[in-house]
Amino acid sequence: MKVFIVSEKSYEIKQVKDFLERLPYNQYLKEEPLAFYSEENPQQALTRLADDAQKGVFYDLVIAAGKMKLLTGLRFARAVSTRQEITAPPVALIVDEINKEFMKEAFAHGVSGFIEVPFTAEGMQDSMTMLALTIAARERKKLARELEKLKAEDTLPEVVAVIYRKAAGAARRAVLAAPWSKEAWLEVADVHIEAGMYREAIPLIKNSLKISFDNPDAHRALLTCYKKTGQSLEELAALRRMVAANPNSPELLIRTGEELLRDLNYREAALFFKKAIMNIKPNDPKRLRARMHVGYGKTLAEEGDTMPDPQKHREASEEFKKAIVADPAMVSAYLNLIGAYKKLGMASEAQALMANAVKITPDSADGWLDLFAWYLREGEMQKAKFSLDRALQLDPENQITLVAAGEVYLREQMYGEAAALFERALAVNPSDTRIYNYLGITYRRLEMNEQAVNCFTKAISIDKEDCNLYFNLGRAYQQKADTAKARQAYDAALRINAEFAEAKMALQSLTTGGAASAPIAATA
Repeated sequence: MKVFIVSEKSYEIKQVKDFLERLPYNQYLKEEPLAFYSEENPQQALTRLADDAQKGVFYDLVIAAGKMKLLTGLRFARAVSTRQEITAPPVALIVDEINKEFMKEAFAHGVSGFIEVPFTAEGMQDSMTMLALTIAARERKKLARELEKLKAEDTLPEVVAVIYRKAAGAARRAVLAAPWSKEAWLEVADVHIEAGMYREAIPLIKNSLKISFDNPDAHRALLTCYKKTGQSLEELAALRRMVAANPNSPELLIRTGEELLRDLNYREAALFFKKAIMNIKPNDPKRLRARMHVGYGKTLAEEGDTMPDPQKHREASEEFKKAIVADPAMVSAYLNLIGAYKKLGMASEAQALMANAVKITPDSADGWLDLFAWYLREGEMQKAKFSLDRALQLDPENQITLVAAGEVYLREQMYGEAAALFERALAVNPSDTRIYNYLGITYRRLEMNEQAVNCFTKAISIDKEDCNLYFNLGRAYQQKADTAKARQAYDAALRINAEFAEAKMALQSLTTGGAASAPIAATA
């Protein structure tokens, strides 16, 4: 951070520099270390600020003495904020005391914050924190005013985008001023979110959570950003709301069906895939058309396994064939058709199709993930690992791929491998309670009960209204033989959902001394 200090007293410049250097800037801004510049003559300081701006040299903060003979601090701040050639960096005034009247006048002159003398390390840090929040709030208000002006004009979208990005860039000065402030990081992230800069907001929110994990607003913001950038699976409830608003969208219908498949709700998933098939249009993407046939085929195959009914597997195989016709590069269609052939006793057809399928190089992480799951089920561990590695190479921090692969390992009871992937997913997105839930269940399978308790407890700190999290916490405590805490967790689950049958059974098991039954993945 570049700090320009203006004071007619050389010792005051030195004191400001010394006290700022005592603050933990290097702990948070290793790539942007403090750099100090100074001037004892305020008029020369204005000239230097303007000249440097012309050369492309800009300052992140100006700290000026409130009492100067050549130019008062208020007049200096007014000049900095109004002279276009200076580009208006935020100004903090060094003052003896602050009152409401002075603050109002100072803010009107463009002042963003105050540093009281005598200096103390604690006072300096508090002053910089308040300064940071003021900078962020001021940029948000400025953005709102700019947008209000544009409402009456026929403004091009490109112009609006430039205004948003300019506001986001200016707001970043707030975290430079006080990088230890979780509120500052979140305020700046909010400006980016308002600008539609979701991807850029993600690291800002993560920094806020590193400072304080117990921050519900930050968790909600991070989840929003990941969803907006397509980097997180949409929750089923949210998908249902989107389908209700747009009931004939094949994309939304397919996504909802796929999420229902993840929850093993095959019967309802079939309804969504069939409706997608009814609403698909000839010019819709080929991959979309293939996904709907694969999805519907999976529901038919599940029905065929449940009944059992070979006819359902024949119907499923026809859907998988339609998917291959729609998109010959979709690996999942081939693998599901091979599975259907095997269930129908068509071993030679399955073998021939597999020979064709392995010639396809998947064009997405999903394709490699499908191969990973297939090879893992077939016991071909080396090929499974290769396929998973390729899926992750395409996007090492894709939490969707990491969670999906972890689920595959979980189903195959390879708990150590599953835990490693869920841990990686949490490193990417520390706000998704579903990932904590999966990891906690996996730890419990590994009899790492303390780690399981920690996972569920963290998830509950993010979402205190999810009965499944309390239920799984109770299971972990029960496995630890901590009956009292298990009972508290089950009671909490029932307070949220009085009809939660599994929680009732679990409480009963504590009384009778039996073992509570539970699904492998009560989801968040």
